[in-house]
Amino acid sequence: MLDEILPEAFAVVRTPAGGFGAARSRCGPSAEVEMIPFDVQLIGGWALHQGRIAEMATGEGKTLVATMPVYLNALAGGAFTS
Repeated sequence: MLDEILPEAFAVVRTPAGGFGAARSRCGPSAEVEMIPFDVQLIGGWALHQGRIAEMATGEGKTLVATMPVYLNALAGGAFTS
């Protein structure tokens, strides 16, 4: 069931991620923040959903990647499994 709704669930997470607009910074004034996942981040989310490891370097968006499969699996109301 989860594999069938994966595209829609990822889209639900992807859409609000890009709408944060101006964000507060500890180091200075507000800055525009674009958090729209790149294709490689969508693939990383799919890999995590499949129970695989997605190796990414520092700054490549691991936190954003993890939000998509976490949301998808939360829809089932269970543990983080596919």
